[in-house]
Amino acid sequence: MAARLEGMDEAFLACLGVAADSAAGAGDGAAAARLVAIRDEVLAQASARMSPGLRVLDAATRSADPAERKATVLAAAAVQAPSALLIFSAASQLIDDMEGATVVPDAALLARLCLAREDVLDGSTSAVLKTATAAHAKMLHPGGAELAATLASNGSEAARPARRALVARACFVDGAWEALAAQAAAGGALDLEGADLSIPAGLTPAAASGATSAAAKRAPRPGRALTAIRALRDEMGRRGQAPEAAALEAARLDVLAVLEGVAYRGELAVVEPAATVAAEMKNVVKREEEEEEEEEGGDEEFSS
Repeated sequence: MAARLEGMDEAFLACLGVAADSAAGAGDGAAAARLVAIRDEVLAQASARMSPGLRVLDAATRSADPAERKATVLAAAAVQAPSALLIFSAASQLIDDMEGATVVPDAALLARLCLAREDVLDGSTSAVLKTATAAHAKMLHPGGAELAATLASNGSEAARPARRALVARACFVDGAWEALAAQAAAGGALDLEGADLSIPAGLTPAAASGATSAAAKRAPRPGRALTAIRALRDEMGRRGQAPEAAALEAARLDVLAVLEGVAYRGELAVVEPAATVAAEMKNVVKREEEEEEEEEGGDEEFSS
């Protein structure tokens, strides 16, 4: 298994899962247990090869208990300041890669990663981490910034349900933000009272049938939205604009509440259960290799 680990990607793990379910359905408990054991061993070996930051995230996002996730992240980040930076950097790499895909590979895993990154940022006082956070937020995603402004401009307690519905649709349904933004006023603020924020039953987030590359690039995914909200909140705080900073913090809490539902309660009809950081890292590497091959192919064509 160790010699063939590189070829054991998410498709292989999915096949193991289907085979295990089939064996269990046929009443062959021994075969089902063996297949599950193989899957667990693959994930364990992949996890052992990870960087320290990724290992922490893998352990944190595997848990079905949000309190355990937070405790795992904070315990690792508290050991020393570099640990918090490693966890933040690893989470940001995974989040950015997943949000850059045309279709979000796993909405539940993305939600758990975003929550884990927020755990680190909320629980660490590291100056190095603050510098890294500021650098990561230097170029705010337009969709994330627009969503942050919209949420902050509708900051009343009465608008909280509408804000959370807006977050759910804008962050997890490709194309929804464009439709909602079309209702926006000239100043870029969306009137939540007049917007259609109903979430259809059985909705699949970022459905492949409706996703396009352009819509995915413009969508204010949850990681993009949280980065923008945190950056704008801190900027308002530095300027002494306390009401604006408070409105943005309330918006951040609304995003976190939606993410908790997606990550742990299957809200928005997330079809697949949360995958693992180990499996997603294999996808990251695979996508990077495919991009490199495309670039090399283009160079060769140009040379010809």
